[in-house]
Amino acid sequence: MQFEKGRKQNEPSYLCTLLFEEIEQASGPIPGVIKKLLKEFEDVMPDELPRKLSPNRAVDHEIELVPGTKPPARAPYRMSQPELVELRKQLKEMLESGIIKPAKSSYGEPVLF
Repeated sequence: MQFEKGRKQNEPSYLCTLLFEEIEQASGPIPGVIKKLLKEFEDVMPDELPRKLSPNRAVDHEIELVPGTKPPARAPYRMSQPELVELRKQLKEMLESGIIKPAKSSYGEPVLF
């Protein structure tokens, strides 16, 4: 186990406990300070995000791989059933709108909620 390995090497270790509680959606009037911020930055904070890719740019960024290297092996992050349902919903929406596309790359991205 990684914790045991770190303990044997005298690495600092931390322990935390998380307690998840169901919370209600915020309701009621929006505070004036928040309204002012939303108004000030309305050009960069739309009510809804666009459902398409941004236009092509002059520079395409890419990660150059070292020949002969293998991708790191790592298990997917664990997630609760509601998180998995939400992940599948968002992936479906993004696939349908063309924001993402299926890939068979050896390199994957972890998903955090």
